[in-house]
This record gives sequence, C-alpha cells and structure tokens, in this order.
Amino acid sequence: MRRSKLKFKTTAVCPKCGKTLVTESAYRDYPLQCLECDEDFYFMETNDDEYSTDVLLPLNTEDETVQELLGAGNLTEADKGLFKTSFHDFRLLETCGWLKDHVEIQLENLLEAGEKIQKYASEDDPYFTFGCIMDEDEEFTADALEDTLHRLIDERANRYKIYELTRMIHEDGNEALINQDDISVDLGYYLKGNIILI
Repeated sequence: MRRSKLKFKTTAVCPKCGKTLVTESAYRDYPLQCLECDEDFYFMETNDDEYSTDVLLPLNTEDETVQELLGAGNLTEADKGLFKTSFHDFRLLETCGWLKDHVEIQLENLLEAGEKIQKYASEDDPYFTFGCIMDEDEEFTADALEDTLHRLIDERANRYKIYELTRMIHEDGNEALINQDDISVDLGYYLKGNIILI
C-alpha cells in the first residue's frame, strides 16, 4: 500500500529542542520526527509511548465516519476541525486506508524540515490568502508552486482542494478564465492573476 507523506502534530515533544514532534511517514522504524532538528525519534527517546501520545488530525466534523469514531471514543475534538486520537489508533487508521479518504489535506501537513509556507493573495481579492511550500531560506519561485502542486496531487487532492489551498485552477473546463497574465505551473494548472506575497 502507498504510504502517505502527510505529517501530523503530536503531543510528544523533542528531547533536544522541546518543540512539538510530528508523525514520521518516511521510515517505518521511526514513528516521530522533529522538523526543527530534522531528526527522527523512537518513543523511548521521548519518555512516551504510542498509547499515551496523541495525534491531531484535521477532519471534517460533518463526516459521518468521524462522528462514529467520536461516538466510539476513538476520537475527541481538540479544536475546530482538529481531532485527537492515540498514536496507536492513528496507525490503525492509516494502515487500513481510512485516513487517505477522510483527512482534510492542509499544506502544514506536507512540510518537511527546513521548509515554510509562503502565503500570498491575489491583487484582485487580497482578503483571501493561499500558500505554497518552499525552503525557509529561498525566494518565492515558480518551482515552489510546481513542487507544492505535485505534493498535493500525490496525496490525491482534487481540483477543488488544490484551488482552495493554492488558487491554482486546471485548464479543463476553465479555458475562458485563463489569460496570458496567469502563471503556468504544470500539468495544465495555472495560478490565477497577479499575486501579493504576505
């Protein structure tokens, strides 16, 4: 089964810097990762275990299966749109494929060590912000847009989700909306209009 690269915040903290650890998806041997230190950890290194460590998942409150898991006690609401479950239950949900169908993809969950989210808005409508993933010490480039797009596609984000997060639209069915000032990203996706970095 294809393993998702999405990372989620946990209640465990890094034994070196004290920052919040995230779920590690690249290596099965290491369950946790510190994005600040760019280091992976076993539970025994954090004085915690998979039953006492919680994972925060962005889920849709109107999803019926989310409500079922809440009723069964496998999830508890932590904040608006965020639900808490034990690391043990998180791995079960991941292994059976439930997560890929129910988690709300966010750019924050695709960050790697040394990366940030560059926020931007359209000059036409500066009140709505979007973003892309890029290296912390790099300037905003078209390459960052392309990399962000591919990460979202790899996680099976649909066109509506891609637009919601990045303001990129696909040319199919939107030919009349695309003009010469729009930025061509890749795979038929365009970033609409002139943007303002925030």
